[in-house]
Amino acid sequence: MTTLDLILSRVALTTEAIRDRVTGGAEQVLGKRKPIQAKTVWAVGDFPYPWPSEAAEAEAIRDGEWFPSEVDFAAAMKNSGFSGSSWLTVGSTAAFIALVVRQPKGSIRRLNFVTHGASDEIGLSGTVEPGAVFFTDGLDEAELDGFRVNGILNDDGTVTPWSDVRARFAPDAEIVIYACKAALDAGFLQVLADTFGVTVKAFSTELHYSYPMADLELGIVPRSKLTVDGGSNLTVLKPDVTVKARATAPEE
Repeated sequence: MTTLDLILSRVALTTEAIRDRVTGGAEQVLGKRKPIQAKTVWAVGDFPYPWPSEAAEAEAIRDGEWFPSEVDFAAAMKNSGFSGSSWLTVGSTAAFIALVVRQPKGSIRRLNFVTHGASDEIGLSGTVEPGAVFFTDGLDEAELDGFRVNGILNDDGTVTPWSDVRARFAPDAEIVIYACKAALDAGFLQVLADTFGVTVKAFSTELHYSYPMADLELGIVPRSKLTVDGGSNLTVLKPDVTVKARATAPEE
């Protein structure tokens, strides 16, 4: 036997042995890949508390001149079992997208957005005044389209492509908009669904935020007793409109 034959006979390994040694070594060095933990993300619109005192707020509620503000959105989520660190305030289309892109890829199972809505707009920020709510910013189709086409410009000058934003959502993910009459503009809901590649759910009717009259008569607005459409848990409310992303989404 030649020297070369001797060397080869000593180091010869079967295909199975090579595979087992390589994969086994990789597991030892790299470890097992951890599964992605899908989660629910909560956001609220930026509508600051406007009342000079709790007594003035209670009076406005009794007189039918009241609309909820951020503190009521937060109370609704807290009463639904979520801690104060579980949601973020978003006041612009860019902030809404930033909330999404900060999440790990594939991690968003459901994004719940609690805010004000109208028949033709989903509010992101604004003011609450006696008897009225005014929007200063809303989810904007043109701005969304700009981000979709151009990507997200980062602080270091790099650009995150829109495909990376969509990748933050898990398969079969959904965005649920807890806002009055947000579903009346079905065309815009379709834009949201197609842009993010998810199912979008919303309400075509008003959501009624209520406090016990007995407390209001005493000038008290007890956040822990807030109900929305008669219930204390937002998650049991059933949106009456569902829009699925179309198979052919807009080109990026």
